[in-house]
Amino acid sequence: GQWAVIVGNGYNSDNGKAVLYILFITGGENGSWTLGTDYIKLVANAGTGNGLSTPMPFDSNGNGKVDVIYAGDIKGNLWKFDVSSTTPSSWNVAISGLPLFTSGATKPIIAPPAVSLHPKGGQLVLFGTGKYLETGDTTNTAAQTIYAVWDNATTATVAAGNLVQQVLTDTTIRTATQNAVTYSTTIKGWYLNLPISGERISGAPGLEDGLFTFTTIVPSASPCDFGGRGFVNTIDFLTGSMLPFPAFDINRNRTIGYDDGLSAGIEIGFSPGGVTRIRGAADDVLIAPLGDGTLVQTTATKGLAGLRGRITWH
Repeated sequence: GQWAVIVGNGYNSDNGKAVLYILFITGGENGSWTLGTDYIKLVANAGTGNGLSTPMPFDSNGNGKVDVIYAGDIKGNLWKFDVSSTTPSSWNVAISGLPLFTSGATKPIIAPPAVSLHPKGGQLVLFGTGKYLETGDTTNTAAQTIYAVWDNATTATVAAGNLVQQVLTDTTIRTATQNAVTYSTTIKGWYLNLPISGERISGAPGLEDGLFTFTTIVPSASPCDFGGRGFVNTIDFLTGSMLPFPAFDINRNRTIGYDDGLSAGIEIGFSPGGVTRIRGAADDVLIAPLGDGTLVQTTATKGLAGLRGRITWH
């Protein structure tokens, strides 16, 4: 194996392709970069007006080496790259060059996905849609979605019809459904539509202790709104369900207890950069920088004891 930097080509390139670059650390030492030797270039989509977002490398067999990479693009495709071969020239866009999942052109995938091993084999890839990059994004009210897609030796693009829906409420303190997700040849994950017009994922989602935590924002064009509204949400990573135990410190006494009740999200203010988890002995604290320059902290639960620890390494 070799140490490398893995990046997407980003947006607004001259050719508008969606491209993954793997740059070997020792590459370019002679003053030039040679394709195939100093770096690997994998073109996921050769069309115009596209661009690959931040990738997520993953070690699926636990040998300490990356063998699969996932990344979304601005056109709403989620790509899988197979880098398991010991020969870099054999690395490729997996699934015969098809995306693992397609959310649609109005649902760009900008934030990096989170990846976990799935209890039935393969990986579970969790990601959200929506962007906040350009001036026009502030007034964009297209519906956006959070997805979890099971990749278990996948040979074709997973259809949205193979995902189970969960429903998130449009309230300051959010709840969500707890529908069963019985993974099989026809059930390949879950999805959750964000309930507010113009709401979208922000920052990088987190996956730890069996909990999937993500922040969302609802931008506002009004200068009095300090950017708009924002929420932090935590749900079960495997099903997208509301947790069966309290997730957030609803009564604001800085500790998690059953008097906080069940919830799936809480409004925290406009936080386009997402949250940082500070781990504690009993509970954790989520720190978020807001649009008005202040910091807000939210006491949040840990996962069940049997799931304690990091689920994904990257």
